[in-house]
Amino acid sequence: LAQAYSALGQQEKEKEALEEVLRLDPNFHAAIGIYFELSQGEHDPAKEAALSTWAKQDGSWMGHLIASSIARSRGDTASALRHADDAYALAPAQEEVLLHLSAVLGESRELNRLTTQIRPAIKSRQYSLRLDWNFAQTLFQHGFKDEASAVLRRALAVENAPDEFKAMAASTLENWSGIL
Repeated sequence: LAQAYSALGQQEKEKEALEEVLRLDPNFHAAIGIYFELSQGEHDPAKEAALSTWAKQDGSWMGHLIASSIARSRGDTASALRHADDAYALAPAQEEVLLHLSAVLGESRELNRLTTQIRPAIKSRQYSLRLDWNFAQTLFQHGFKDEASAVLRRALAVENAPDEFKAMAASTLENWSGIL
């Protein structure tokens, strides 16, 4: 309905429809982006603040993640981590939250939290191999080559690991070990 109103140029009706969408699902990424008029690579602190306020009020972990992304685009790692922590407080078992938090913890050099919050999620095997990949990349970027390689090797051993992941992980391990 919001898209139809948008196509008709009825902005007020579009905004009302988006509000209803977000009332039904406060974590609908596309609706949040449109409602807050966010653009690719958004870095406006005012939009970040408005989004953060709304996310707190409406309990939107996705809103917090998007606010964190806005802060990251601006290079504000402290704010990015604060927003990521807010998302984690709302939805600690959401894979998207863990993926984002992993990256922000790495950027913040919060390596202890990275291992105490993200590693147990990986070991639980409740999440896709994207989390293993993300965690390994973060470890490698901080000089923990052996640990990063071990994470990928364990992921490769997971039953039914997708062939695409296997190829990517094997190539990365070869690169990290100097074979490539």
